[in-house]
Amino acid sequence: MARSSRPARPLINSVQAHLALPHGAVSWHAFPLPVREQVVALWIELLRSHMDASAEEVSS
Repeated sequence: MARSSRPARPLINSVQAHLALPHGAVSWHAFPLPVREQVVALWIELLRSHMDASAEEVSS
């Protein structure tokens, strides 16, 4: 039986943080530390603004 010439996809640990992209996945740890810190800061900012908007809806 002939084997496929396509390389096998690496298994991704379900606990490992990764970004799903059209061509596969990229491990969170592959990004430089300053990029990871900026992403986390932006994510926190997004969550805070969402919480503020939700609080305004409740108080109205």
